[in-house]
Amino acid sequence: MSVFNRRARLAAALLPLLMLAGCGGHKPERIAVNENQSVVMDAPVLSAGVVADRPDVSRSGLYPTARARVSYGQESRPLTLHYRFLWYDAKGLDILPHEQARSVTLQPGQEIVLQTRSGDDRAQQVRLYLYL
Repeated sequence: MSVFNRRARLAAALLPLLMLAGCGGHKPERIAVNENQSVVMDAPVLSAGVVADRPDVSRSGLYPTARARVSYGQESRPLTLHYRFLWYDAKGLDILPHEQARSVTLQPGQEIVLQTRSGDDRAQQVRLYLYL
């Protein structure tokens, strides 16, 4: 076996180890929950004419509360909307277990406020997920 072949094999064996070593550097302090993605809607929700405000988080006492205003357009029939609030801690990590999904039936032209309270005192950020 030539010197070139041995070096090529050695390089091929060491390359994955060097790549892994490079991944051990600086770790972010937190995973940011993008404020532009604090409301996530499936495409059918958007096309049905549902509009939702970004959830507002307030804290009175130990546990935070999230509220979001949701309105339904001037469609011709009621719409059953399913939703779930997802809570995150200060580092942006999921707080488990996730809340159960809930449903509400919206009448054409109706505006409501969806609300939830976290059962975990670490909760600081929230995302609202809407689907049909």
